[in-house]
Amino acid sequence: WAVFTISMGAHLLKDIVNGIKLIVSSARERHNYHQGMRLFVGGVILTLTAAFTLLISGIYNAATAKSNSEIILNCVAIVFVTDIDEYVYGVLCTVNMSWVKMWSVQGEEECVGESGFDKDEEEDNVDLNSEIQKLIAHVESLQLNVEGHNEKLKMVLQHLSSDG
Repeated sequence: WAVFTISMGAHLLKDIVNGIKLIVSSARERHNYHQGMRLFVGGVILTLTAAFTLLISGIYNAATAKSNSEIILNCVAIVFVTDIDEYVYGVLCTVNMSWVKMWSVQGEEECVGESGFDKDEEEDNVDLNSEIQKLIAHVESLQLNVEGHNEKLKMVLQHLSSDG
């Protein structure tokens, strides 16, 4: 039971805390009514779902599990089922970022971490690569200029040494 309590508590505590944060965030004045209600309802649903999952999984395990391995197996199954939404969100971020940005309060910030892909980052990389190419060309022209000056200096030194 200790493993069940620790693993379920650690896993679901994140959702409970995030739900409470959403509820608190919904009361801030910077959100309009529609956004505030979305945050409030989302926070209540997230908090209640996590708390309900914790309660029901405890009752279910107490009623059906006959050994510690069954408790752990049930715990792993519940953790997997509660993570499905995050897996689907990661897939949506990967497949269609604009749709997620349109419907999500957080938008792109979370998707970047979920999918590891960011179109703006790719555009920034292209811009940086073009800047690097420009700098390389400039350095090469400076190098040619310096080499030209070196040749002139060698000629002046040869001229001075032959005069001296």
